[in-house]
Amino acid sequence: MMIRFAVLALGIEAVLVFVLSLGDLKLQMPRFWAALLLAFCIYLVASRQVWIGVRWKVGWILLAALLFRLTLLPSEPSLSDDIHRYIWDGRVQLEGINPYLYPPDSDQLLVLRDELWEKINHREISTIYPPLSQILFRLTCAVSPTVFFTKAVMVSLDCAIVLLLIGILQNRNEDPRRVLLYAWNPLPIVEVAGSGHIDPLGVLLLLLALYFLMQQRRAAAAWALAGAF
Repeated sequence: MMIRFAVLALGIEAVLVFVLSLGDLKLQMPRFWAALLLAFCIYLVASRQVWIGVRWKVGWILLAALLFRLTLLPSEPSLSDDIHRYIWDGRVQLEGINPYLYPPDSDQLLVLRDELWEKINHREISTIYPPLSQILFRLTCAVSPTVFFTKAVMVSLDCAIVLLLIGILQNRNEDPRRVLLYAWNPLPIVEVAGSGHIDPLGVLLLLLALYFLMQQRRAAAAWALAGAF
């Protein structure tokens, strides 16, 4: 049983290490897609194991999930450049400027232009990210306006999703090992730990709304749902 777990976990980890070694994924799309397909095949086998009730410890599943995310955390985002806009918006706010007022190309933000500015997409358009996201960008940049730290924050939110899912499963009297269905899914691993996307913030709040509803805490659920949107 433990050997089967180790083989599957190490299989996904090996794929992620290979993806990390590819560098700029936009230049390695055939290899990246082939690796991701292999990762999903391994993931489906692992998912079936927990679905039929194999007795893997939840702690093992969580440790493997954390390892997967830490593997891609140091990588430079190459599939998406959205994270550079997150950092830019945070820096703009720290200068006391409303990020909705001016696009990065505007003369009013000329003093902030640097290497980060060059990596922002659609610099002629002001930010599209909603207020709660902007608060997170500002708080993150107040600590460290870097790609690595921003990705670390997003990965932390993703890990919080995993823990919350365990709470929801236990509340529903379901097998908590089924958290593997999310925790080992290659898609959030690549998109959050690899690209640093903001999605975990909305997903976490949406799941919090569900959890609060299960606890009959309707006011808290309403606030969490509003925050998710």
